[in-house]
Amino acid sequence: MGIGQSVDDAYFQQKVKLGQGGFGTVWRAVDKKTNHFVAVKQIDKLQSYWQGAKRSEIQLEIDILRACDHENVTKLYTYFEDSQNISIVLEYCDGGDLDDKLKEQGWQLREVEAGAWTRQICAAIAHLHARGICHRDIKPGNFMFSSGLLKLSDFGFATFLRADETSKEDVGTPAYMAPEQHLLKKGSKGYGHPVDVWAAGCTLHMLVSGGRHPFIKTKGNSKQVLDMEKLYAGTLDFGASMLGGLMGGAFQAAAPEARSLCQRMVCPDIEKRLSADDVLQDSWLSRTSQEAILNAPSLTEQGYAQHFRQLQQQLAIAERQLKEAEERELTLKSRLQSQDDSAVMVVSIPLTLPECMKRCYSCDIIDLKSRRVAGKGRRHGRHCLQFYIACRSPFLWSKTSFLVSACVSVRRTDARAMMQVFRSRSVNLCRLATSRCFSLSTGPATGPLSGIRILDLSRILAGPSATMLMADMGAEVIKVEAPKSGDDTRRYAPPFLQKGPGEDSDVAAYFSSCNRNKYSVAVDFKTKEGQDVVKHLLQSADIVIENFKAGGLAKYGLGYDQLKDDFPQLIYCSITGFGHSGPYSKRPAYDMLIQAMGGSMSLTGEPDGAPMKTGLSLFDLTAGLHGVIGILAALHNKHVTGLGQHVDISMLDVAVALLANQGMNYLAKKQRQKRVGNNHPNVVPYQVMPAKDGYFILTASNNDQFERFCKVAGREELMKDERFNTMKARVVHRDVVTPTLNEITSQHEKLWWLEKLEKEMVGCAPILHLDEVFADPHVQSRDMEIQMNLPGFSDSVSLIGSPMKFSRTKVDYRLPPPRVGEHTEQVLLDSGMSMDRIEDLHEIGAIDNAKFDVPGVVRPLAKKKRRVVEVSDSHPAYQFTGSTWGHISSVSDPSVLPKSESVEDEDLTELDTFGGVLRSSIDDPVQAFLKVRGSAEDPDLMPPRPQRYTKKQLLRGDSFQTLPVLVGDYRQLRPVVKNRDAGSLG
Repeated sequence: MGIGQSVDDAYFQQKVKLGQGGFGTVWRAVDKKTNHFVAVKQIDKLQSYWQGAKRSEIQLEIDILRACDHENVTKLYTYFEDSQNISIVLEYCDGGDLDDKLKEQGWQLREVEAGAWTRQICAAIAHLHARGICHRDIKPGNFMFSSGLLKLSDFGFATFLRADETSKEDVGTPAYMAPEQHLLKKGSKGYGHPVDVWAAGCTLHMLVSGGRHPFIKTKGNSKQVLDMEKLYAGTLDFGASMLGGLMGGAFQAAAPEARSLCQRMVCPDIEKRLSADDVLQDSWLSRTSQEAILNAPSLTEQGYAQHFRQLQQQLAIAERQLKEAEERELTLKSRLQSQDDSAVMVVSIPLTLPECMKRCYSCDIIDLKSRRVAGKGRRHGRHCLQFYIACRSPFLWSKTSFLVSACVSVRRTDARAMMQVFRSRSVNLCRLATSRCFSLSTGPATGPLSGIRILDLSRILAGPSATMLMADMGAEVIKVEAPKSGDDTRRYAPPFLQKGPGEDSDVAAYFSSCNRNKYSVAVDFKTKEGQDVVKHLLQSADIVIENFKAGGLAKYGLGYDQLKDDFPQLIYCSITGFGHSGPYSKRPAYDMLIQAMGGSMSLTGEPDGAPMKTGLSLFDLTAGLHGVIGILAALHNKHVTGLGQHVDISMLDVAVALLANQGMNYLAKKQRQKRVGNNHPNVVPYQVMPAKDGYFILTASNNDQFERFCKVAGREELMKDERFNTMKARVVHRDVVTPTLNEITSQHEKLWWLEKLEKEMVGCAPILHLDEVFADPHVQSRDMEIQMNLPGFSDSVSLIGSPMKFSRTKVDYRLPPPRVGEHTEQVLLDSGMSMDRIEDLHEIGAIDNAKFDVPGVVRPLAKKKRRVVEVSDSHPAYQFTGSTWGHISSVSDPSVLPKSESVEDEDLTELDTFGGVLRSSIDDPVQAFLKVRGSAEDPDLMPPRPQRYTKKQLLRGDSFQTLPVLVGDYRQLRPVVKNRDAGSLG
């Protein structure tokens, strides 16, 4: 601490921004002595004065923090001041704020959690009041988590104020300001410590009522509107919520003691309002604290992790029981695999926890031809609470303001089954809206890299093989390809994958070898707009992999040096032939070139023959492996420092490194190595051996193994021959040893040798063809051949499995190899780009979408003069009620395409749903759901009156509380054109 000193003298300043506001910027840094993280609040003197902040106000905040010493208050370590900045070094809270934590959990808390967190909030307030400090900005967003404890932070509005003093300064967040603060403009006498208790009471109300603020009447864009007039008059309805009564009464469902405490904290009469010390003595807080000790895991991050693992175990049991029940009761598999059947699964999942405990269905099987329920999903109400907590629902879709929840069985199992129905890989066809937690996939990735997002700018084999390895381990990989043409390996054929018996598809086997589990985005980044799209995707990416020659991406503004300042946390991996430095750096390279230049071809082949390459793309694949290793190391370093870096992988470097013992054989004596064919330069025998009926491999890598070989061969006398009895002797006398051993092994069949040598633990193996490799029982038992379904394929396709086996975080095969640009629109929507912007980019050719020629998938339509898809009335479209229930349905393969007609500004006519219509709001979600279900069977149940919406309202979803079913993408979600006789929606 001192004047004229720099924070860099004691702390390593990182470019990891934690927050920014009028006060300045908060950065994460590392203590040079302890290597612990700290938060540095950096205030630019000139900037802060320009914004009106005074030096005395900054000093006041520092003095207040120095006066505090409590486990629930953020600690001040020190502060520095130089000519430009004031740097306040604070305790680093790595768990986020209370508001984000509650949103993550869907505002669904156990009573013991609400009580424990309320106690910590009020303990911090009581500590401040005891030291003559009034915070004046108590709210969930100002409480941070650190090691499981809540820490009060942000003392920008705090001031020294004794218990008998009052203030008339108009500061605070309106939604949490007490009546006496709002009445300052009407001549109030001022306010004191009780305003902090009032704000804590509002927070308690939100904790026990699913996130509902007691006094917010509507949601404004810039500030909340409070129903304070009714509050002053004593007529305010305490149970009102920000959802306008849609799910009202949640506060009344809380424990009576909690409601009583909340009403005594949020009391307009200051004299009757509790103090912070009184709150801590309340019986409800005492009871919940005791229950937390006896019956709940400790309210720490470690405790929650343990509790979450227990829930996952319970969830696994519940899912297994559910799956067994479905297998007994439903004939889903045969229906879904039938090409001619129009079956579709309709998923119905409740949103709120109380209703979830009452009713929860996994799925219904609807026969759209007969419009009857062909099969019914099984109730799993007794597992509902476990499903709900383990999923951490509800999730917020990035493109709407609607909440949707679903249990894991629906997200994972049912969505995949629905893919079979739709004959499509389009994830929007079969997923419920999710957040980044599940991101684009149909279910949660299970691998150890789940949660990592990779932007794959590579092509051919080295880069794609690296990204597929990480995708198998759970990473989310977005493959950027050139529009129309895509990756070059799409044309490295034949062979092609077999669409059916004897029928080739247009999917190259080469491309399929390294491109599963990826989302394809077609972007022309040779254009300025395409470059902007890539940079837009980089905002949410953790890693970039590219294998252009050095400088190839720099001319498009996408090189590491051009991106590192804007994306300091980005890990950027380049896999090139010769690296980004050196005289060969600008050269292109292919695997065979590297085999030649790296020395391996000079070592491969018969002694008197020509140099030979290996039968595999050896250095493409090993360069990809080294890229993955480098990326994982950079990820670890990023977790420590918060900064990304450039990982430069050269295929030639990898080739030289893989020379290993052969390279050291040369370096030891600087003598050129001779080719030894199938022999080993340092071990004899370690080679191909002839048998009476073929060949096999013999590897006697030490003297003991060679002695056992001689015993099996009946030639024990060889161990007495000085040319045979040591490894050195056998290497030196290779020209004598090899012919002798060849003569011995030629006397019996290869199977005879393999059985005898394996029994004596001598290294040996058969030489297998590929058909024998994949038929090998050991290879099959290790799941090295997997099956995946592709759209338009009558049979599943075989792919090579991942060699990595994890005991806990399994590899997951989520997506088959994609078509060019198959996920363009979906990925961009998920990243926050607007539909209008996507359509504009598509129109100018900066992006492209895949064109499907498979049953059940509607083609994406151009922006202008879109066609209306006409489908049969017998194929209904279920509504998607975003705020409460998710329903999904499909249409039959459209066979009628009427003449083109512009539908740019038409209103939507009534949506013909299966027993219901699109509507703007609902009163009781459960009853509304039952009405929709019942109306299919009971004609007396009339659906509510429909409302009209414009196309733009439908696409953006910003003007009403329900959305139609998500089918493929938004442009497939076609309205029926006004005054046309076109069945129902597609």
